[in-house]
Amino acid sequence: MRAYLHTPDAADPVRDLGELDPATRLAEVVELQLGEQLWVEDGDDPVDSSMPLAELTGGDGASRGNGTTPAVVHLQRHRRNRITVVVSYNGRTVTDDYSPATTIAKVQRRAVRALNVAAAEAADLVLQQRGATESLDEDEHLGTLVGPDGEKLELDLVPAHRFAG
Repeated sequence: MRAYLHTPDAADPVRDLGELDPATRLAEVVELQLGEQLWVEDGDDPVDSSMPLAELTGGDGASRGNGTTPAVVHLQRHRRNRITVVVSYNGRTVTDDYSPATTIAKVQRRAVRALNVAAAEAADLVLQQRGATESLDEDEHLGTLVGPDGEKLELDLVPAHRFAG
């Protein structure tokens, strides 16, 4: 099983923990600092660091967090339990709280639903940080974006840049 650790450290935001035996306990490969917890990607609650990697898959081949195959597990290390995310679109705003392991893709899906954006319109939208010009990678974790002490993230839902050719 391959594992990746996402961190709030801007200098080293994603670490490849390598190929690990499914019986490996999280605490053996992830060092948590005082106050930090560990989440599986897109999971809402922290996981117990004494559990083996195999338990993250539920034993039936389905991940507890993002539905990926058990061959790859993405983890997030962070101090905050929740991050408040404000998404703005066409003068409307939606605010929700997420775990630091939540991906941009999940935030976008929820925001599109909450803002009642039509499916055809939503297909051409991306999220970017307020004031930025680059769209965010849909696999990026909120905990990586806000840094170690961040608790709020402001995002804009904007049209994706398309190149005519």
